[in-house]
Amino acid sequence: MFKLLVIISILMLPCELNAQASNEYLGKWKVVAVNNGVYYNYKTDSSYVTKNFLNTLVGKPDSVETIAMFRSFASQYADYFFTFGSDGKYEELKNGAARVFGTFKVNSSNQNIDVMYGNAGKQHPGNFKFKFEKGNLILFIHNALMEDDLELTLERP
Repeated sequence: MFKLLVIISILMLPCELNAQASNEYLGKWKVVAVNNGVYYNYKTDSSYVTKNFLNTLVGKPDSVETIAMFRSFASQYADYFFTFGSDGKYEELKNGAARVFGTFKVNSSNQNIDVMYGNAGKQHPGNFKFKFEKGNLILFIHNALMEDDLELTLERP
């Protein structure tokens, strides 16, 4: 009987750990790095152009301007926060002011966060792929203008 209890306890352990980890995304997160082809790290104030992005620019006459535009786009995430509440409310803050708000649902099986944002009369759907890496929440946001997804690295403030 004791062996049976030990085996059942061991088998249930991964389920309990998974249930705890499933709410890991809740709370306030600060953007600390952006990768849209130009990687920018706010903590170290450093940036570089990714090899994949450089390859898409080979032979194009306006590549310097394109890199400058993407670098400027990456800089808009300075002092930017995402909040995922236990009540299903979602918010993006820039310089302390609400920029985007709405609701969200997490689908852990396919690593998606589905959001509905905007005011009650005009809501829009959105979707983030996500993963956790070294305690950081990484969001991947599809952008029709870019070949690769926008990648945001977030950490707890």
